[in-house]
Amino acid sequence: MNTSASADIAAERDEFASILMKIGLKRNVAKVLTYLAGVPEATSREIEIGSDLRQPEVSIAMRD
Repeated sequence: MNTSASADIAAERDEFASILMKIGLKRNVAKVLTYLAGVPEATSREIEIGSDLRQPEVSIAMRD
């Protein structure tokens, strides 16, 4: 994937996460859900990288 396409995807994810936060979801939960919505399956590490969160933040978001 080229850099421009990656930036576009990141911008779309950020926008969707912002919408989820406006309706009351916590930031980390919104970021994890947004990442997971775009992939068929993911490991914890992939979620960390894709959502730009640290491992403890991903764990807490997954519990919520």
